[in-house]
Amino acid sequence: MMKEVQLTRSFLKNPLSSLIILLVIVVFIELLSWNIAYEAKLKLINRAGGLWVYITALVRSLIIPEISTALIIAALLNLFHRLFKITQVKLNWTSLVRYELSFLPILLLAYPIFSPVTQTIRFLLEAYPDYTFTNYWINYLQISLWLSIYVRYLLPVCIIGYLLLNISLLFDFQKSGRASATSTATL
Repeated sequence: MMKEVQLTRSFLKNPLSSLIILLVIVVFIELLSWNIAYEAKLKLINRAGGLWVYITALVRSLIIPEISTALIIAALLNLFHRLFKITQVKLNWTSLVRYELSFLPILLLAYPIFSPVTQTIRFLLEAYPDYTFTNYWINYLQISLWLSIYVRYLLPVCIIGYLLLNISLLFDFQKSGRASATSTATL
């Protein structure tokens, strides 16, 4: 019986994993918002100028900028593993909870790290071709410093971070289980 999981973080190290998690969350939220506020969404599409314009605006203003968010969160989780030399997790509730909670500080601090990158990408995509420093500062960077924006981002950041962390842990658990079964079979 396995007593610990060796952490290879192969899922977490793969940038495509972050993108998949982000897209699943965006699609889920979009579907949920359509179920909750169908009429408001239709009005939004009409104001935008049609479904295609709405979708391109969603991709340009939300999905592409937030790709950097997901990639930076994954990089921070990997960095945390390396810095603190976290290479294994014991398979008991105390160790698993301690492992999970140890990443909360990095997820709480992730916003000031990724926000300037995300907001710069958003500015470059939304303001084209009328780039001005005043617009960039007031409508993108300065707003991202508000506590209300930090709080709004906190739940999605934790969801993305813990999904990445736990899916990676499950992949590593599965690999450790196969390695353990193989070594037991050869004895």
